[in-house]
Amino acid sequence: LLPVNPKGAAAEASKAAAMLRLRSAVRPTMPPAPPVAYRPEPTRAPRPVRLDWARARADRVPIVPEGRVVTRQEAARDHVLPRPYVLKPVAEGSSVGVFIVTEQHAHPPQELNRPDWSLGDRLLAEQYIPGKELTCAVMGDRSLDVIEIVAATKFYDYEAKYAPGGSKHVLPAQISPIVYQEARRLALKAHHALGCRGVTRADFRYDDRSAGTEGLVCLEVNTQPGMTETSLVPELAAYAGISFDELTRWMVEDASLSR
Repeated sequence: LLPVNPKGAAAEASKAAAMLRLRSAVRPTMPPAPPVAYRPEPTRAPRPVRLDWARARADRVPIVPEGRVVTRQEAARDHVLPRPYVLKPVAEGSSVGVFIVTEQHAHPPQELNRPDWSLGDRLLAEQYIPGKELTCAVMGDRSLDVIEIVAATKFYDYEAKYAPGGSKHVLPAQISPIVYQEARRLALKAHHALGCRGVTRADFRYDDRSAGTEGLVCLEVNTQPGMTETSLVPELAAYAGISFDELTRWMVEDASLSR
């Protein structure tokens, strides 16, 4: 089993609590993709910022097909899903405490039984989706470009996210133009389907063994994406010609508007 990552700062727990999880070859020299227009349905009522798998499915956002919330005791006692699957504490963010359970693991992670376990008693169990790690940011009604994340570790864990050199960001992602634009379209659609405002970042897995866009799955929408030196949103904004100062100014001004 992959080891439990060190617990992040208190701010990470706050970020995780606000994180919404969804259910339901471009060339390196290519210019930033044009904005994707969003035309909301006039009959649709305003939506609260609350996760709703049925809502995601109704909006035809491809999501992880199998998953449920389980207790720590259940997850340690027996396999809660067919392998391979992923376990993640629901109260944590930045991949803290994540396990990837594969066919080679006869038993579930026994680290969950440790007396010093401090990452909560509820875990999200989901089917493991193989493939590329993609992410796309949204600013209001505009989706930015798509990054492929190549982790230096076994998967995109806490160290890969925040340690210098922990991961490589390929921008623009080296995937087919059809999949690239579909990721942008789905990021914007998920943003609006969940009633989000301001800046969000949608994370995807893409199994390129599938035909067309069939292998593209949206894992989650981050409503408080990172803004550190190694974070993805500032990098995507810079690629679109938006400086860090311009990005933060837009976020503050957008948040101050009466809705």
